[in-house]
Amino acid sequence: MASLAERNGTYYIDIRDSERAPSRRRLSLRTKDKETARELVGTLSKAYRLGEWDPWTESVADFYDRPNSPLKLSDAISRFLEAKGKDVARLTLKSYRSVLGQFATEVGSRKTVPSLSRDEVERYTRDPAAASSTQRTRHSTVKTFFRWLRARGLTEATPMKGSSLPRSTGSLPAPCLPEDLRSIAHALVAEYIAQRESNAPPPEGGMVWHVDLWHFLLWTGLRIREAARLRWKDVKFSEGLILLHEQKSGEAGTSLLTDKARRVLKSYRCAREPVEHEEYVFSAPHTRAKDRNTDAWCIHRGQTFRRYRQRAMPEKDLSQHSLRHGFCTLLARRGCSAHTIKEAARHSDIQTSQRYVHLTRSDIRSEVDGVL
Repeated sequence: MASLAERNGTYYIDIRDSERAPSRRRLSLRTKDKETARELVGTLSKAYRLGEWDPWTESVADFYDRPNSPLKLSDAISRFLEAKGKDVARLTLKSYRSVLGQFATEVGSRKTVPSLSRDEVERYTRDPAAASSTQRTRHSTVKTFFRWLRARGLTEATPMKGSSLPRSTGSLPAPCLPEDLRSIAHALVAEYIAQRESNAPPPEGGMVWHVDLWHFLLWTGLRIREAARLRWKDVKFSEGLILLHEQKSGEAGTSLLTDKARRVLKSYRCAREPVEHEEYVFSAPHTRAKDRNTDAWCIHRGQTFRRYRQRAMPEKDLSQHSLRHGFCTLLARRGCSAHTIKEAARHSDIQTSQRYVHLTRSDIRSEVDGVL
């Protein structure tokens, strides 16, 4: 039996086995980052159960430094995060963990590093559904990861060789506006109705709850990761606020619960009563989730949005994040100032908010010029 232990800010793996002498072993994981430590305990515990590592005769370093054994992607990521946790800022480490966690989910964490191809890597770093800024972040992070592995002799070649940084478009991604969302939602509901009438109908409610999620994102401007972490206890209906325990910046904050978002949530909650305060707000009707893998959840929601967007309007390049752009665009079109947009969308830089105002003015100018 293995567990995670902490002492003076450093984490250890604590292993107990009544058939060994002594019956307990505690080894340093050489990290002060809790998430990295948890990943290491999971990997080492499994290796012990399979007889691939003996903590009574080997150290943690011995396990990772074995030659002639292809390094698994999940293990490589754990080692990278452990090392970087000692010399990068907390938010940088958080970004590394998020990007590489999504990467492992996309390509398969059980794959070995030498087996990864450039095509597999670029399908993730250059995913057309991701914004250009996201593509560039993914490329830079994954490239840093493979460069680190190669510098330490953990891989001989890198699939990033010859791969260039995705170009920045210099413009805002296309927004998903209410009329777009109606078409996408119609495609999902139409498929659900057809399936319910088939010989093997899906559970009642099926995928339809995504429609409420998408409308909530459009009317609040929340990022998908913020919606993924949202629990019923964080929604303050009487105060018109949403408590966010972790924003993009890593800090806690609040967001406005607009009237339209409030109506969406109240209707959604009525169909799911009773709900518990600790439950996540958005989940399939037959689940009562209180714990989840945020990265995997967000990826699956993005895939669902893309699937129905492609059916409804294949000509439009929209992603789930386009709903946030739609929120900001609607505010700008209705005359809100850049400062108001910044506060409502919680932008860190007012220049980002100002781009929506400029874009709207450009649209107006084009329409006027077209008439005159």
